[in-house]
Amino acid sequence: MPMASPPSSPWWWCEESAPHDVPDPLKTIEVKLQMSAPYVASTTVLLRQEEFASDAENKLGGANGNTYQRKPGVPGVHDGQVMIRLKKKRFVLLDYGYVPNAHDQEIARMVPYISLPDGAGQAPCISADCTMVGVPCCLYDSEPNEAVSLYLRNGLCFTCQKNLNEKRRTQRKSKKRSAEDDSTQASSALNPDAVVINGTGMRRRGPGYGCTEMGVDLCRITAQLYQETHTLTQTAHTATSEEELYQRAFESASRATYLLNQWKMQRDGEKAAQALASGLPTAAGGLPAAVSFSPDSQQAASFQGFAPLMGAAFPKGSTPRNQTEI
Repeated sequence: MPMASPPSSPWWWCEESAPHDVPDPLKTIEVKLQMSAPYVASTTVLLRQEEFASDAENKLGGANGNTYQRKPGVPGVHDGQVMIRLKKKRFVLLDYGYVPNAHDQEIARMVPYISLPDGAGQAPCISADCTMVGVPCCLYDSEPNEAVSLYLRNGLCFTCQKNLNEKRRTQRKSKKRSAEDDSTQASSALNPDAVVINGTGMRRRGPGYGCTEMGVDLCRITAQLYQETHTLTQTAHTATSEEELYQRAFESASRATYLLNQWKMQRDGEKAAQALASGLPTAAGGLPAAVSFSPDSQQAASFQGFAPLMGAAFPKGSTPRNQTEI
């Protein structure tokens, strides 16, 4: 004899949720079911967790995106009952073939891991030419406080949503491979004779070392570079002295290149800050759009200080040979 409902049991008590010693009819059916067997609808949205705990542990698997079909669907109608593994070991149990009633809606309002979206078990899939049910009942969500699964909120049947997920995953992999290929091509396109300038031992831009200070050092280094390269290329010397002069000139060129880049970065930052302070629009990279800047008095004084240095590099009346404009 099946156990009768006790008078003191809650209003949502039902035969499937009551403790009893007789064999569980749903478990018996589930064991006998094969993928070709007909869909057997549930009688309530309230399932005991022990009914599907073994499936979640032994059949679903722990990888994100794994699925296990507990009950087969009806071709052209719905996808049956499906377990889906989501991120961080979360999983959901969805039933596309069950149409909830008012009693189920009351249960869903009291039980947090049950969710019955509007149109559950009835609303068609939003994909063109698809006749399957697109909104399932969520009989169990292991993490109900997390964001609602795409399978519940997108309005697609299980098959269409899974195909969409696979398509997006393939596109992400393709974009990643494309980005890696572009990076590889950019690296391979580097001139084999390229020289890396890392600024070892050079002071970086920052507080107390802005454009003015860097400008003075840059002019001093370039004047030194000119003298070293002029001596290296225009005068006779031994092999030993030639190597020493080359190393000194190369070091000066490296320092000048690094410092010039630091000066440019600092100058761009100052321009962007001035534009933001004055409310002017900025172009790409944070630089002001169509804005001209005149040097302030401090910068003008610094430029006047460059003249003696450049005069030392280029004495009055001298004409450097093979000078190239850059």
